[in-house]
Amino acid sequence: MPGIASSTLMASGLDGDCVETAEEDAGLDGDCVETAEKDAGLDGDCVETAEKDAVLDGDCVETAEEDAGLDGDCVETAEKDAGLDGDCVETAEKDAVLDGDCVETAEKDAGLDDDCVETAEKDAGLDDDCVETAEKDAVLDGDCVETAEKDAVLDGGCVETAKKDTRCTCQERKAT
Repeated sequence: MPGIASSTLMASGLDGDCVETAEEDAGLDGDCVETAEKDAGLDGDCVETAEKDAVLDGDCVETAEEDAGLDGDCVETAEKDAGLDGDCVETAEKDAVLDGDCVETAEKDAGLDDDCVETAEKDAGLDDDCVETAEKDAVLDGDCVETAEKDAVLDGGCVETAKKDTRCTCQERKAT
């Protein structure tokens, strides 16, 4: 997917396809992303929502505590969330978003993209092309996604959440 954004609280995990998310918010996808206030689910293929949790993706996305929405095609975010697509990036209140080229990091989050982006705890963000920082949220895309604080991460292939046992592999989701 051209654009992937994400952030998480005290949890980071991700590979070329999978992304592990952990806490409290984040939305992003290949084309556009919108998340809702602490809940919202929608995607290109399947959508699962839970109490204060949103799940959605192109193939398999699981979000964690209290919010996060994103799918392969379109995701809507709301209060305290940013939305962005494969080309442009928009940041919202206390959230950063970024696409396949741009990467926005925030005050208390680290992110890194497909090639090499390393951010620090509370400041620093940069990707292959450009980097923008926001406030209290980190975003990043490409293939790899690492998040750090209070946000969920997920990509077009597979998203695994890492808190409160909300997990699902691509295979599991597709099987269902």
